[in-house]
Amino acid sequence: MIDEGSRKSAIKLGLSLMILVFTTAPVSGQDITNLEELDGLTAEDMINRGKEQLQAEETHTMSGDGLATISLSTRCSSDASNNHEIPDFEVPYHVKTKTQYDPFKYYSQYDMENYFPLLDYFPLLSSGNSLESFGIQKESDEMLLTDQKLYQKYRGEQGKKWVVGDLALMDMTNSIKYFISMDPLTSIEMFQEYDGDVNLIGEKDIDNQEYYVVESNFDPDTYMNMLDDFFESPEIITDEHQIPTEFEEELKDMEQELQEQWEETKENLQVSLTRTKYINQENFTIDKLNSEIDFNFTAEEEIPDELIELEVDLNFDTELYIEDYGQELHFSDITENPISYEELLNEIMFE
Repeated sequence: MIDEGSRKSAIKLGLSLMILVFTTAPVSGQDITNLEELDGLTAEDMINRGKEQLQAEETHTMSGDGLATISLSTRCSSDASNNHEIPDFEVPYHVKTKTQYDPFKYYSQYDMENYFPLLDYFPLLSSGNSLESFGIQKESDEMLLTDQKLYQKYRGEQGKKWVVGDLALMDMTNSIKYFISMDPLTSIEMFQEYDGDVNLIGEKDIDNQEYYVVESNFDPDTYMNMLDDFFESPEIITDEHQIPTEFEEELKDMEQELQEQWEETKENLQVSLTRTKYINQENFTIDKLNSEIDFNFTAEEEIPDELIELEVDLNFDTELYIEDYGQELHFSDITENPISYEELLNEIMFE
């Protein structure tokens, strides 16, 4: 049986992952002037030509660097001396991906400096201990998606191993990494499905190559509509999973509580996303992606005679370059005895 503390921790972890899914994506940051058209083409025309080129080429790679800027503050209703403003801190990361559309395969690898300056503000925790003693070090995560399955490298006590599951499980876990480096075709389709704003900014010369610059935006309301659809049914388990009955019932309870937590959380969540595409004027390949996402979240916790408010401000910037259009790509070997998610759950909960 899962004890109450572990159950609540799992729910909070799931909620945190759900939020973080949409706090990372590639940045614009240029002075812009919206135009109706250039060379007889509107922004939508350019996006659709880029989409056609992506589908025709069938493969590409992406690589780039990002920076997460994080601000935290707490407010106490009864004692201002307990208010805290933690200075902004930054977490850099590097990402590379490979995408093939027919049949669909998507591989990503993330390297990040997993440094937590928060330890500097808790001397009882950090005094006399190195960051390594907390397991804080440079991390490298790998993920592979196919049209049917999700594979992820999991770090367990026995070292790294591939874990395989159906795509329903992506709602809870691996969407974080996928959304950061979502391939441009999926990104275009997402903006079109949810009617995001698309604006023609102008043109830009990069290394003697002329590009059309097109910016896509999700305002907070549109973004929340997408989040609602994404988390309409946060499945932790599916019918094909062979999990002990008593464990399955508790997981279903967790799913319900997770959904309730999301309904409560979204009232205090503001997210906006801007993604800028650089479209080659000669062949309409999308050669560069810049994005910026701003995230603000507030939460309140009541304790006896006290109301504590936490505010989190996040900004994630990533600059990605797209290359190797139409090249044959080689993907990670996932035949090295992957374990299933039910085996992973049993390993975590019961061992």
